[in-house]
Amino acid sequence: MSAETMMVRPAFTCGRCGGPVRDEAVPGFEAYVEGLRVTLEGGVSRFTCRDTACAAAGHVVADEQHLAARLAQARLTHPLKLDGPEGRFVRRVLDLTQAALAARLEITKVHLSSWERRQVAFSPALEMRFRLAAAAALQAVHPGFTFDWPALARLKPRVAEGERPVFRFVWVLGGWRLTPSSAAESAAA
Repeated sequence: MSAETMMVRPAFTCGRCGGPVRDEAVPGFEAYVEGLRVTLEGGVSRFTCRDTACAAAGHVVADEQHLAARLAQARLTHPLKLDGPEGRFVRRVLDLTQAALAARLEITKVHLSSWERRQVAFSPALEMRFRLAAAAALQAVHPGFTFDWPALARLKPRVAEGERPVFRFVWVLGGWRLTPSSAAESAAA
């Protein structure tokens, strides 16, 4: 490892033993977030405790809350039909209870809960209400997030036949951005 990619940050200590850690930038990182496949460029580091008796290791993702919000935004605008666990992820990013979201959608909490557990499906009209309500709530919390509202309203979600999107993000100037290739794949899908 070069000195540029491997360093010790005294302010960053091991959560297990409190000792210093070795911090290494990870150039490309792939993960699943609530079942959504995500590829990250930059903004991820791998840490290893320097105390060999401890040997704790893991990854740190820069500004996880911002990444989750950007992922919710990307999924809301992606043309594949939302499934319940993805909807639950979006609801949690918005910090809404099932009761609060159900009230916004004018459905029962039981119906929303059943959808989140894949016991029932949303009608196309209800899914669109969900997408629009969630996008509006996301934009209210993150005013810098923009949506193409006419395109979102015209979106005709299609059933995913085994395929799931891969959302690619890059860490730029202290924030996560969806890469153009990921956005193009979303529009073409």
